[in-house]
Amino acid sequence: MKIVILAGGSGTRLWPLSREQRPKQLIPLFGGKSLLQETVDRIRPLVPVSDIYLVVSNDFQVSEVRAQLPDISEKNILQEPMAKNTTAAICYGTAELVRRGYGDETMVVLSADHVIQNPEILLDALRRGEQFLEGQNNHLITIGVTPTYAETGYGYIKRGEEIAPGVYATDAFHEKPTKEIAEQYWQSGRHLWNTGIFMWKVKNILERLHLHSPTHKIITEAILNNTDLAAAYDSVPNIAIDYAICEKEKRLAVMPVNLEWRDIGNWLALKEHLQEGPGENIVMGQHVGINTKNCLIINKGDRLIATVGLEGFVIVDTGDALLICQEDRAQELRQLIDNLKDNDELNALL
Repeated sequence: MKIVILAGGSGTRLWPLSREQRPKQLIPLFGGKSLLQETVDRIRPLVPVSDIYLVVSNDFQVSEVRAQLPDISEKNILQEPMAKNTTAAICYGTAELVRRGYGDETMVVLSADHVIQNPEILLDALRRGEQFLEGQNNHLITIGVTPTYAETGYGYIKRGEEIAPGVYATDAFHEKPTKEIAEQYWQSGRHLWNTGIFMWKVKNILERLHLHSPTHKIITEAILNNTDLAAAYDSVPNIAIDYAICEKEKRLAVMPVNLEWRDIGNWLALKEHLQEGPGENIVMGQHVGINTKNCLIINKGDRLIATVGLEGFVIVDTGDALLICQEDRAQELRQLIDNLKDNDELNALL
């Protein structure tokens, strides 16, 4: 079994704390280890460290990974020429495994920004998934979790018939629904959150990548033929694996797993992970407040943050940038980032 950890994203939905040069997965958000370090530690009991591969997307990330994970071999740190979303990153990791002679191996794809409170349950699921793939190796597997609320920031999987013990066909794959539709999925009893944890045979996912997203074949060819990888990346679309493969794939299976899982994908997710009770403020850094509740306040600057009469706000001060946002509109941060990208004076803050 080979583990490929996607560690190259910029984490824009946690801006301004997360930046392209120092994204959320490399930051010790909870005061100890980074999310990436926790991800690697979580998987260590399953495979030797030589079977763990990391995909990153710039020089700073490479140097930071080396510092945080000195026992990961440099040849297992795969640097993309540029970030082009998860389809390109997975294609790179897959092609590299083929180049090294691992085409018949089981491949697990993990994201570096997840929190899992019961890792032993994940490891057991991955072992069961590997056994399933040995007998039904044309399937692609995704790990699903029963929704606990109507989240619009996650993909949803509609579970179909059971095809093996604990493994189900997928009747539908839906990416990031509206609030109204998310409510329907939550209450249906048949929909699962897509965790973005995948399992498959290396050779099979490469075949599906070329079938469903043929433009990405140029990445495979560049790696296997040792040609210009940067030019290959420049030519492929920026698209997530969920859209490029999962929504189109007829042999996608789902394993419902009782994971205490959270994707720290935005400020609301971070606040909910840290909160111990309803209405509690989460404060990091200097803050004074009156009648302030249910807020996430992070102060990395050198000035006091003072609040009066606020509820359900996210306030993040990094010294060079200040974000003030209603928590229920945290998903709109993507639009703000797009505006910054278009501003030549401000895009250096990304």
